[in-house]
Amino acid sequence: MTNATSTTASTAASTLVANVTNVFSPTANPTINRHDLAHVLPNSNVSLYYASNITADANIKVSYTMKYSTVVLEQIATVTNVTYTSSSVAVTFNDSSVFDTTQAS
Repeated sequence: MTNATSTTASTAASTLVANVTNVFSPTANPTINRHDLAHVLPNSNVSLYYASNITADANIKVSYTMKYSTVVLEQIATVTNVTYTSSSVAVTFNDSSVFDTTQAS
């Protein structure tokens, strides 16, 4: 999911074309309150957001209906660390009320 753009530079002898590739990386939804506890509750309908490394207003939103309920960690402001192995995921929160909400769901 990349969008390539070209820039052209002219010289007396030739025309040089440099390809620039936008790389889209995961980011939080820019329109939500990331402190809202609703985002720590599992949901089967989720949207993932990606932002360009070159153009501030270039972004991608991909909406999914998941087979299993999901929590999108990019949407939670209080996540401070995520570690994982092939068999587990550990999420660290900097607010105990958020952790308590995850345990109640």
